Amino acid sequence: MAVALQFGAGCHNCPGTTKCKDRPAKNDPLILECPECGGAGCKECNKKGKIYINDCPLRAIPPETWDFIDMAVLYLEHGLPPIAGGQLDQAKCFLDGAKYVMRLREFHKK
Repeated sequence: MAVALQFGAGCHNCPGTTKCKDRPAKNDPLILECPECGGAGCKECNKKGKIYINDCPLRAIPPETWDFIDMAVLYLEHGLPPIAGGQLDQAKCFLDGAKYVMRLREFHKK
């Protein structure tokens, strides 16, 4: 969800912002296509192809997540890794996470 919000997808009333303007609710949820399956249905979305969000997603995203996305973007777009050195010096979990951010970013650009 954080990647969707960072790149302008997600909340339609609050694109590209870190301030909630129109909080989703149980009777009026934010409905997004599942980024894992592209709407085909999978275990992440209970085979619905959609994700239903009943509260402001910004409330559930810790600051460390935003920091990670920023580091991943710096690495992917500018080749600036978070740890000095090259790709082989980076932690595998960072490289895996950066690939995940890249895949979600491409998904939300369509």
